[in-house]
Amino acid sequence: MARAAIVLAATTLVVAVVTLVVVVGDRRTTAGATPTGTADVVGAWIRIVLAVLLLATALRLLLTDQHADQPSGTSPADTTTGPLRPLRFFLLGVGAMATNATTLVLLIPAVHTVATAGLRGTQELSLYVTIAFIVLLPAYLPLLALGALGRRGPGALASLNTWLGAHNRTVEIVVSLGFAVFLGWTGFSALT
Repeated sequence: MARAAIVLAATTLVVAVVTLVVVVGDRRTTAGATPTGTADVVGAWIRIVLAVLLLATALRLLLTDQHADQPSGTSPADTTTGPLRPLRFFLLGVGAMATNATTLVLLIPAVHTVATAGLRGTQELSLYVTIAFIVLLPAYLPLLALGALGRRGPGALASLNTWLGAHNRTVEIVVSLGFAVFLGWTGFSALT
């Protein structure tokens, strides 16, 4: 449970930093006296480029051998046993979130949309918190499951982990394609 909490803290930090960078960048663009509608056009192109990146990710997954990167047996980097190393798990969490293209591709346009919507104060802040809540769901859901299921929690999470391990490639392809279609559609719709 402590490991999951450390990973949650690390992923939350990455989401907060990405959100801050996007908001500051959008505020500078807005304050720079850009022509009316420029933020909408930039946002549309951001969504289109990110949709292309997701399509490329799905294509790469479709074209690679599905058995090439599956480990045989227990890996020496198995993190389920041994002493708790907080820094190691924190860095693993940061690395996992910072390199999670699908999450970042969804986070950036969502934050951009809120930052350019003209909202201020609690409305804007509540939308950023909602975005973070959705993006961080895979990081805090195991903690909630452990709390809700009690002693059955570790077994249920182990079963879920086994299923996800067996179907990870398919899940990544479906998620990448689904969000690529969504981002592409909204991007091109904003341009017309």
